[in-house]
Amino acid sequence: MVGGRTNHWGRISLRFGPKDFKRRSIDALGDDWPIGYEDIKPYYDRIDKLIGVFGTNEGLENDPDGFFLPPPKPRLHEMFIKNAAQKVGVPVIPSRLSILTKKKSMMNVDNASTAHSVTEVVRFMVTFLLHQY
Repeated sequence: MVGGRTNHWGRISLRFGPKDFKRRSIDALGDDWPIGYEDIKPYYDRIDKLIGVFGTNEGLENDPDGFFLPPPKPRLHEMFIKNAAQKVGVPVIPSRLSILTKKKSMMNVDNASTAHSVTEVVRFMVTFLLHQY
């Protein structure tokens, strides 16, 4: 496929959690990354502010919190699922999607330095991945 990736993205905006960078140390599978969640957290934060991601801060161990817009009101079937899951101790949280749920000011992010920083992260990740093979 050439181009058109945003048509397949679906706006799902999850973060890798701290454990995702240390899989080999945790379960002896794959490799540990040479960087950790704390190294890329500032970039995740800036992207949340730049593109607008809705969700909730839940304090879950491997699902990091971010700078979220308020989620939309749950639909009836989602409330049924949430109530049933809570009865058996399963957390249910809103999806984290890049959909604007309220008007957002572009002044929340330093646009020039954000674009530069995101470019640096992409360059670093591409370089790192290319040197792994």
